[in-house]
Amino acid sequence: MSEAYDTTETYEAEQSEPVLPARTPLQESWRLLRQNRLAMGGLVMFVLFFVISVAGVFLTTEWHPQRPPLMNPRTTRLPDKLRRPLARYNAEALRDDQRPLGGIYVLGTDSLGRDVLSRMLQGAWVSLTVGFVAVGISVLLGIVIGGMAGYWGKWVEMFVIWLIDVMLCIPRFILILTVLALWGPGLFRIMFIVGLTSWMGTARFVRAEFLSLREQDFVTAARSLGASDIRIIFRHMLPNALAPVLVSATIGIAGAILLEAGLSFLGFGVPEPHATWGKILDDGRKYLFDAPWLTFIPGVAILIVVLSFNLFGEGLRDAFNPKLREGEPA
Repeated sequence: MSEAYDTTETYEAEQSEPVLPARTPLQESWRLLRQNRLAMGGLVMFVLFFVISVAGVFLTTEWHPQRPPLMNPRTTRLPDKLRRPLARYNAEALRDDQRPLGGIYVLGTDSLGRDVLSRMLQGAWVSLTVGFVAVGISVLLGIVIGGMAGYWGKWVEMFVIWLIDVMLCIPRFILILTVLALWGPGLFRIMFIVGLTSWMGTARFVRAEFLSLREQDFVTAARSLGASDIRIIFRHMLPNALAPVLVSATIGIAGAILLEAGLSFLGFGVPEPHATWGKILDDGRKYLFDAPWLTFIPGVAILIVVLSFNLFGEGLRDAFNPKLREGEPA
């Protein structure tokens, strides 16, 4: 009787313990991402870069003609040219409206006496805009083209594969330089051209996902219920194929920022009066030994931002990888 009583007590105790609900795939991916310290470091740097870029818009933009910006990246101060970082301004030679914010050149000045900090803040917003808009264009094109190839297949898939192979055979940087040489540089032109020449990777990811999803039971059920092809693609298949697209877009932002910096360094980027990191780097190349901070500061900024996006993208790739969830407790 005592053994039966003990067994009943154990069974009742086990039944009284709360059963934790199983984690969703999104929660499991977030858990894996938080365990990746490099990816979380990249995410922190990305958020910091976004905050600095937005703050730079409000600090360096002239919102009203009678209200100059707090930090004007266009103001030239020839008496204070090539000043070192943390140097104070020349109080005797400069007027009150030419003084930097706080009276200190935090990152020094360039050959025209312009504040490097204000130009870096403006360049951060340009880099962020180019990265997100260009990647948005490429992701949109990649989803549409890759989705059509993966869903309909046959001659549509053959044509898309042929088009991707042709685009990959053409040197991307040379193609962009050629187009900009014919059209001329400009912020919107750079975003448009970079987006048009970087959709191939996203299209290949979406095509591969659609090839595996179009034979699933939920797609067959939606087709049997009379759903249109557009509804099946965008309502049922696309949400299940967004994980690799998100990873590709994150890494693509880093590539777009680096590409814009390279174009600006060569003189084909965003024209004046906008300041870009590549342009600041090009200006500092002429004074490499006299003012090394003009090269070091934008170079380190480009390195940190591109590295943070790459680390975060690699972390997303590992977090969305279903093989890493095998054997993990739910």
